[in-house]
Amino acid sequence: MKLRIKLLIVVVSFFIFTLPAHASELSDLIKKADAAFHADDYETAAELYTKALEIEPTDYMAWLNLGFSLAELERYDESLKCYDKAKKLGAPFTKITHCNDKAVELNGIANIYKLNYKNPEKAIEYFLMSLEADPSDAGISNSIAWTYRDIGQYEKSEEYFKLSLKTNSLFENPYGALGTLYYENIDSFGSPDKVILCLSIASKVIDPNSKYVADDLKKIRECQELLKNQQ
Repeated sequence: MKLRIKLLIVVVSFFIFTLPAHASELSDLIKKADAAFHADDYETAAELYTKALEIEPTDYMAWLNLGFSLAELERYDESLKCYDKAKKLGAPFTKITHCNDKAVELNGIANIYKLNYKNPEKAIEYFLMSLEADPSDAGISNSIAWTYRDIGQYEKSEEYFKLSLKTNSLFENPYGALGTLYYENIDSFGSPDKVILCLSIASKVIDPNSKYVADDLKKIRECQELLKNQQ
């Protein structure tokens, strides 16, 4: 009996002292991974998120940011698997973002210039001020991306769609738009791989009854055929 009690004490003591160590290690890895991610050091970010997920494989934000990092490294198949994993873990993709009062005011002025006065250049000026007031709002960078796209500045559009996703990996809106942007510019900065990645994610995170899903799936099939013919 005494032997069993001693063994139990040893086992309990082991978990008491090892679990906090693991928690501390995980927290440190995530902090370093996030820092690398926001510094555009995607190689380091991917390595650190992978290590963190070995400790805590149910962290959907780590899966999402790993997916984004791998996409930037052009490891598209691996990236898509990460988004699949995040979705299965219940990542709550959303259309809702937060704006502070100053950002809301500037955003409203930007939309007046864009929609009422048909002046996209002036709209971008106010959208950028709005983004400066609240850099955490993925919706503002998304609006900037759409406006650049409207005036044919596609690479600037890509930059701000990516910023929107990077600011909030759970913000669903940019996936379809970015995939279509790559599709429309497939011979310049786009590619079949990029189209497939973004539109595959879009088809998973938006309403399956959306009118855009069928069109996205058609573009995916076209790009898969392109890749097949290139082999």
